[in-house]
Amino acid sequence: MRVGINGCGRVGRSFWRAALERPGFDVVAVNDTALTPQAIAHLLNFDSVRGRAQQKATVESDRVVLGGQPVTVSQNPTPEEIPWGELGVDLVVESTGRYFRAERLRGHLAAGARKVLVSAAAPDPDATIVIGVNEHDYDPTRHHIVSPACCTGNAVAPVVATLRAEFGVAGVFINTIHAYDGTHSSLHDAPHRDRRMGRAAGVNIVPVKIKDTTRSLGYVFPDLAQHIEGMAMRVPAGIGCAVEVVAELNTQATVEQVNAAFRAAANGQFKGRLGYTDESLVSSDFVGATEVSILDAQLTTMLGRNAKLVVWHDNEIGYARVLADTVELIAAAG
Repeated sequence: MRVGINGCGRVGRSFWRAALERPGFDVVAVNDTALTPQAIAHLLNFDSVRGRAQQKATVESDRVVLGGQPVTVSQNPTPEEIPWGELGVDLVVESTGRYFRAERLRGHLAAGARKVLVSAAAPDPDATIVIGVNEHDYDPTRHHIVSPACCTGNAVAPVVATLRAEFGVAGVFINTIHAYDGTHSSLHDAPHRDRRMGRAAGVNIVPVKIKDTTRSLGYVFPDLAQHIEGMAMRVPAGIGCAVEVVAELNTQATVEQVNAAFRAAANGQFKGRLGYTDESLVSSDFVGATEVSILDAQLTTMLGRNAKLVVWHDNEIGYARVLADTVELIAAAG
């Protein structure tokens, strides 16, 4: 499968690097309104958080070469104007952070792509698919605009699935302590549609509503759609997030029973996707982790039938894996 990327920010670049290790598809084109091939290559090679890249990107004319694969670069302003059809692109990873609704995402289909994977908890995709939980719901004949939920949704989904399978779940509240990103004003206060998000991210704890995240989890767990709520606290950390998950269980359980269920899930159904640790760690210890969710067993607590768990994740590398896994799913389905 031939893949295009719209938006070469941190998510787009992380996915691009993850794609180098996937033989089932190739990134052949990138569109970004703000970046030249030279700028893209520089950002691929040098990263303030992750350091120098092991595989160096170079520039040849209007193309960036990464991992020996030449990738065409364009700067078209809207999805409809990107010549995906001429470039032979089958699937577009939409990672600009600007286009979430199906009405705008269909522009990629009009421009020649067959499928769109939006790197967000989109409000109205054809399907929200979380690998390991509901990938069997994907229907290639009906689902052309797909959301894999967001990084927080992917951290929470295996937690909810594990608790449901072992104890039953009546309701869930999530609070993600989230590293700040490009959606924030990083240093200075600035105008923003969400006044809190316009405040300087580097010196504040910023509370944010995450309705898109909880809605997408409701798509994955329809029976819990009216029983999942949450919020985020954006903090001055560059990478690495923790999610507090408070779940009302249907049956009584002990801390030991809950942790045992997650040890089993991490070595079974969610092996490689759900991690488990009983070490005394902090957020920077999870930078580079490829699991989408890592349970911190030391922090599991119970109050009556309410379980509180904390899971960690790298909000870029882990989510890049989610995107790559979902592309593979779509490619395999034809």
